[in-house]
Amino acid sequence: MTCTNKIKLIILMALVLPTLMPISSKAVVNETASATDLARATVSDLGGDKFRNLKSLRLTGVGSAVSPLNTNVMPTEFQFMITDVGIRIDLTLSFGLVQMINDGQRYYNLVNGSAGDFGIAPPGKFGLRVLAKYDQPGYKTTLLPDKDKEAAFRVTDPEGNATDFYVNKTTKRITRLAYKYSDFEQTWNFDKFKEVEGVMIPHRIDIRLSTKMGDFQMSFQAADVKINQPVGANAFTPQG
Repeated sequence: MTCTNKIKLIILMALVLPTLMPISSKAVVNETASATDLARATVSDLGGDKFRNLKSLRLTGVGSAVSPLNTNVMPTEFQFMITDVGIRIDLTLSFGLVQMINDGQRYYNLVNGSAGDFGIAPPGKFGLRVLAKYDQPGYKTTLLPDKDKEAAFRVTDPEGNATDFYVNKTTKRITRLAYKYSDFEQTWNFDKFKEVEGVMIPHRIDIRLSTKMGDFQMSFQAADVKINQPVGANAFTPQG
């Protein structure tokens, strides 16, 4: 073989061989990762089908609250309950009882029985229970720009209600979520996850509710967690 032909053969091999070499599965995942892939990984980290099939979650413990009308940090005892339909947060503060409830149809924000003009969103349309339904018919999942160490995606339900989820890029564990309810942003931050009957439950939850008066903030540290407990017919009915 002449020297010229040898050079041609070397060039041809350099062009052809890379196309014949197998591509690692890891590279494929990184290049083709979609919002659905990210949502699936997040659900899997939270417990997969056990998270999807969660019927109820109850948390009790201590925490703090900050009101737009009183910027002092107020210690509180709390009870928190959430299902696919409703949510209830009872805060026992030095001046009395705050009840934040949404029964899936309307919200209640009561301070010692007096109604406020903002409320917490229904879990059937916003938040973690929407994540559990990301791949059901009518739901749409889209990627959002990454932020520092977080990857992000949005799940939109059939009615157009959207929740943005932020997860750790490495572990795919959810760190926070955000959505707009009645034109105001509500954000949830999660930390200190522990496994409870196969479901990863955040034992630290910080919630910020934006209102026309300012931000109402709640921080909870769970001491007791129960899942899939029966929920009474009046669970989302205000007291008093």
